[in-house]
Amino acid sequence: MKVIYGGPWVKSGFYDGLQLKDKAGKRRKAIMPTFSTANLRATTPLMHSYINKFIAQVENAQEEGSVDVFRWYRLLACDIIAVLAFEHKFNMRTTSTWPVGF
Repeated sequence: MKVIYGGPWVKSGFYDGLQLKDKAGKRRKAIMPTFSTANLRATTPLMHSYINKFIAQVENAQEEGSVDVFRWYRLLACDIIAVLAFEHKFNMRTTSTWPVGF
């Protein structure tokens, strides 16, 4: 049995039956390419594009009065996540609305 945290505690056999380590490894292998240096560099132009448009929209809205920055940040985050994760454009920043189900 593996010693836990360098102390006198030992993992029980219960953990061996769960095969948690194997499941975590499979998930990690599936997700890791997303965070590779090459993939992150490839998404940089997209991020800059969305952020520059976001800044321009907030500046324009600020000229008209107060701005709910929290709402705008959420719209920006959802737009970026949708494009990167699902390759789908919600255009929430431009429509300023949430898609059905959000």
